Amino acid sequence: MIRAFSRFAKRVCTASGHWRSGFSAGIALLAAWAALPAMAAEYPLAPDQNVVGEMRRYTVREGEVFADIARHFDIGYT
Repeated sequence: MIRAFSRFAKRVCTASGHWRSGFSAGIALLAAWAALPAMAAEYPLAPDQNVVGEMRRYTVREGEVFADIARHFDIGYT
């Protein structure tokens, strides 16, 4: 997609000599578009409930690293 936009920007802006500024503006617009808020999931809660999930305790054992803890809770790049 970026390569196609680059070709388009080059064709449009080369005649006026402003290819780099046109490309930079296009990248800025693309970044602004990509940063739009994402749709969030909504979960129905009981009237007396204000959080989703449960409280749990975990005691770190000697020699454990963050990757071990993340693996235990099934989070991160494990």
